Amino acid sequence: MKTSFIKTFRSTHLLTALILVTALALVGIWLTFSVYVVRSDAPLARRLATNLPAARIGDSVVTYGAFLASRDALRAYLESPAGAQEAIQLTSSELDRKALDRLIEQALTEDLARERKIVVSPDEMKKMFADLVRSSSSTREEADGQIKNTFHWTEAQYLENLFRPQILATRIAATLTSSTKPNDQANAFANALSARRGKDKPRVYLNLK
Repeated sequence: MKTSFIKTFRSTHLLTALILVTALALVGIWLTFSVYVVRSDAPLARRLATNLPAARIGDSVVTYGAFLASRDALRAYLESPAGAQEAIQLTSSELDRKALDRLIEQALTEDLARERKIVVSPDEMKKMFADLVRSSSSTREEADGQIKNTFHWTEAQYLENLFRPQILATRIAATLTSSTKPNDQANAFANALSARRGKDKPRVYLNLK
C-alpha cells in the first residue's frame, strides 16, 4: 500500500514537471517568434520581452522594450501635425528599421562621447532646455504639451531620448572640425558616426525584412 502510494506520488510529480517544462518551452517558442519574427507589441509580449536584446553595438545592448518605445514615439510623430507636414509614408518594416536605427545611432553617439570625455549632466540639460523654451517665447506647460502631442513622451523622456543625443552630437562635432558652420559640423559628425558603425558593426537580432 505504501509502495503504491509512493509510486503514484512520484508519477504525479513527474507528470506535473513534464507539463511545466512543456508549457515553459511553448512560451519560449511563442515569445521568440513574437519578438524576433513578427516584432509584436501585444501587451504580453511587451511585458515578458522588454529586456530581451533587439540589437548589440559593441558592449551596448538595445533592448526590445527600448525598440518598442522608439517605434511608438516615431509612429506618434508621423501621426502628429508636425509629422503630417513632412508627408512621410513608411511600411511597417521601414518604420521598425528607422526606430531601431535611431537607438543604434544613439548608442554609437554615447560611445563617441565617452571616448572624448564629453558629458552633459541632467542639471545642465534641464537648464539648456529651459533656455530653449524661454527663447521660443513659450511656457514650460506649452512645451510639455507639444512634446506629449508629438511623441507621446514626458519631458524627461524627451530630454533623455532626443535632446541629450543632440547635445552630445553637437559637442562631438565641435571636436572633429574647426569650422563653426552647422553643415560642416553635421557632416563631420555623420562621417564619424559612419566610421564607428563600420568598426563596431551592429548586430541586429530582429527580422526587419
